Amino acid sequence: MVIRRRILSNSVLGFISSLAVRAAGALLFLLLARAAGPEPAGVFSLGTTYLAIFGAVLWGLDELTVREVARDLSATGRYFTGMVGARLALSALTACAMIVMVRSAGYAESTVAFLSLFALSLVADGISAVLQALFNAHQRLGIPMVIGLAVMTAKLGGGAWALFGPPGTAWGGTGLDGVAQVWVAGSGL
Repeated sequence: MVIRRRILSNSVLGFISSLAVRAAGALLFLLLARAAGPEPAGVFSLGTTYLAIFGAVLWGLDELTVREVARDLSATGRYFTGMVGARLALSALTACAMIVMVRSAGYAESTVAFLSLFALSLVADGISAVLQALFNAHQRLGIPMVIGLAVMTAKLGGGAWALFGPPGTAWGGTGLDGVAQVWVAGSGL
């Protein structure tokens, strides 16, 4: 009975954590479409698509971390140090590759600026993925769920503020540029 309860609990917590991160992007896209129109919403959608493509380059590292650390929980510190270093380097290279690609794709300068800033969230998301993998290995999925909900709230709330907040305040009324800044800051959270 304990194993069933643990499986159910971990499944629900993992689902909520995943859903929270995806919901932030979907809801922010809807807000952008409503507040700023189809062009800024399309640029945001393009940005999230690029993040998904370039983020996929690093898939597999997290599963490796979970598998190896779950086998030997005393290896957590060693894997944390090694994987954070690897993720930082690989995420920075991936972000640079994304920036090079969008700069050579022929987009409008405002789109290039947005996508280039948006690419920086790959670095913070990479470190977050290592931490989440370690929590998963220790079967402590409640912590990533709470953090996922906080990130969703920060990205969605900050994005709404960038769109609807009074101009002259931090990020208030800054539109798509503010949304990109908030997105990167939320990823850093």
